[in-house]
Amino acid sequence: MKRRPTGRAGAVAALCLAALLQPAPAAAHLVNTRFGNFYDGMQHPLTAMEHMIPWLAIGLLAGLQPKAGRWMLLTFPIGLALGTVLAVAAPGFGFVTAVNLGSFILLGAFVALALPLPPLLLAALVGALGVSHGYANGLAMNAATNPWLFTPGAVTVGYLVVLLVAAATAIVANKWSAARIAVRAAGSWIFAIGILMLGTSPIWRG
Repeated sequence: MKRRPTGRAGAVAALCLAALLQPAPAAAHLVNTRFGNFYDGMQHPLTAMEHMIPWLAIGLLAGLQPKAGRWMLLTFPIGLALGTVLAVAAPGFGFVTAVNLGSFILLGAFVALALPLPPLLLAALVGALGVSHGYANGLAMNAATNPWLFTPGAVTVGYLVVLLVAAATAIVANKWSAARIAVRAAGSWIFAIGILMLGTSPIWRG
């Protein structure tokens, strides 16, 4: 029987362990590739109530009106992409903040009333709101931000939020009438939050 090369194996193991114990520079957020900008694009709207609540309202509305919802799932992310790019090209439109706050009221009212609206009209409106919200997200970029990574991040999270909320709303609203009432009640709360936020917004200060 041949003897196992324990000495050589031990030496290799020792070298591997020494390599693992050597300190190495840590690079958070994938600094070298700047792929962290993609996650910045995803994180920014998730941590901003002025974006997340209207986006949830769009999902609720899409779930209540599936015919329009299919178009909204197309026009909203396209609008987000256009708005984010527009913010890089022309960052001086201050009225977008008022439009985004107004979207609370408009979308909340649509959800609360659950009025059947023409699908293409509703999809066009949601696409336009996508532009305004994308624009506001784009203003969060600075000179070091890569817009070609930030923009897909914002669009991805916007699409996923609307898609998941719309799917959940459509399922529960079709199964239980009480759930549909709860969705409409959520719309009324979004409407009320919009009134409160618009009334206390700094845009009214001289």
